[in-house]
Amino acid sequence: MKDISSELKEKQEQTRQGTIKKIQHAINDLQAEGYLIGIKHLVERTGLCRSVFRKPHVQKILKENKIGIYRESKTVPNSDEDYRTLALTMEEELLRANHKIQKLEEELKDRDRRIARLTTSLEEKTNECKVLRGEIFSLSKKVKIIGADSNNAYRAQNNPI
Repeated sequence: MKDISSELKEKQEQTRQGTIKKIQHAINDLQAEGYLIGIKHLVERTGLCRSVFRKPHVQKILKENKIGIYRESKTVPNSDEDYRTLALTMEEELLRANHKIQKLEEELKDRDRRIARLTTSLEEKTNECKVLRGEIFSLSKKVKIIGADSNNAYRAQNNPI
């Protein structure tokens, strides 16, 4: 069996690391967006083939992030302490979700304000263009009139009757 060159091994490792970074970035983004992440989400977000997620180096990332078959299963709490822990966890998740909603609402309001400013500016510029078109039209009429008068004067000078 031939030995794989060190250059090829290095290229393969760079490709692996690129894949790992891409998947980890997608996981972080999806978690920040509040998704319950599955392989399907990662396939859509990364554009990688589903078979990539069966590779050992990718399985390691999935295991570290508890995704897919490594996801912690939700069980019914056995004791009061488990219920309190679950309630605290859910309360924290709810607070994070509410914070995110407030942040998104603020962003939406900022965008609406910006759109309103831009719309007003567009209307002002449109009106300004209409005024300028009117001025150009009146100036072109004056030029035609002055041009006709100067042509008549020129003809009168050069064509004595």
